[in-house]
Amino acid sequence: MGLVPINIDNKGIAHPPHAPVSQSANGGVDFNPRYDCALTFTNGCPFQNCNKDTLDLKVGPNREYFDGSEIPGNTYPYSISPPLKRAKLHVTTSQFDITVTS
Repeated sequence: MGLVPINIDNKGIAHPPHAPVSQSANGGVDFNPRYDCALTFTNGCPFQNCNKDTLDLKVGPNREYFDGSEIPGNTYPYSISPPLKRAKLHVTTSQFDITVTS
């Protein structure tokens, strides 16, 4: 099972910005940020390592698996922000999303 890759560049932009992820074939996402960051989900976070609606990521590959609350057909929008200590750098107000497919 290969996880879908989502790369986050040094400007805080997710590639691809709208990622369909198969629940059965992939079971999660391999986030690959260029800097430590946090993803804040506005429709609930569907991943195991979330703290409420926030998923903290470190530089490099972060394998994140669905937690069982994800619903096929639902879209989970998120924004990207740096950790608090770097709050003035790489702030992204754009919305990105993950759509869960069956």
